[in-house]
Amino acid sequence: MEMEINKTTSADPAQAKEITQGWSTDNQTLLRSFRHRKLDAAERSVTEDSRRFPPPPSSWHDLDIDFAIITKLILKHLLTGGELRVDILAARLAIPPSLLEEPIQFLRKESLIEAKGAGSDGISGAMHYSLAARGREQAGIYVEESAYCGPLPVSLESYRKQCERQSVKRQIIDRKRTDEIFDGLVVRPETITQIGAAFNSGRSAFLFGPAGVGKTFLAHQMVRLLHGEIAIPHALVTDGQIIRIFDPVNHKPVEPVVGTLTPAPHLRKTADAHDNRWLICHRPVIISGGELNLPMLDLQYQRDTHYYDAPLQMKANGGLFMIDDLAVRHAIRHPCSTAG
Repeated sequence: MEMEINKTTSADPAQAKEITQGWSTDNQTLLRSFRHRKLDAAERSVTEDSRRFPPPPSSWHDLDIDFAIITKLILKHLLTGGELRVDILAARLAIPPSLLEEPIQFLRKESLIEAKGAGSDGISGAMHYSLAARGREQAGIYVEESAYCGPLPVSLESYRKQCERQSVKRQIIDRKRTDEIFDGLVVRPETITQIGAAFNSGRSAFLFGPAGVGKTFLAHQMVRLLHGEIAIPHALVTDGQIIRIFDPVNHKPVEPVVGTLTPAPHLRKTADAHDNRWLICHRPVIISGGELNLPMLDLQYQRDTHYYDAPLQMKANGGLFMIDDLAVRHAIRHPCSTAG
């Protein structure tokens, strides 16, 4: 949706209220039409999946990743962390300790790791594990392939489903909400209505107008329309390649991130428990200026660590990606621009 911005200024609340009382019937209809569509879609989606965040995994099927991924990560964690207790290793991988039994038994059978401490042939909280000579050599090879050594990644399909579940397309605002956000500003009533309709449409919005009329200021006010929290994975894996998603610069967790060097304080499941491979964050707002170019919208391969970082628009999933003063000349080349 395109919106032309002429002039935006701050004003006292009385003046702003007087101006916004002139909303036309057509403008109100525009805002309600998109809102009603989303309300209908939201009602239909309730029966499809009532959970906001991915539930804690209880089996390997719930992890939805290849068995080799976790065996490689276990070896790399033991290489970097030395001798580790089972619960600490599980905390580093962000999975329940019970899911470590099968991969640990496999690695012991292959003579890649060694067990220390009292316990049975299975795993227990008192057991410590360290790399055997063969396992240390194999772990070094895996580090050369990819230096990623963090929580277990999620699958691309799991990430896609969660993105759909928490999409901004499910965000719904009404007239009261827009009035609260733009209270105290002198903005054309039809512009505020268009902003509300654009937000409820869940599509891209293009603000244009002369320099200095407040386009960037209005865009920053639109950020305040976002509400709720979303789940963001530490990383995902596809075709054997790990892509790091969580970015501490752009993603703000609702609660401080607990270090993975110590186990969780309790193992009891609660009503709001979720898969610890995902972090519960505020909806992200990522702003890019004239420096944006097409390579920045592709996966960023890190040559020193041998894994990928997600591009900007991927990190903005579930939130807002704002392009301020787009340098079109860097992103688009007209086919006739070089003609003589």
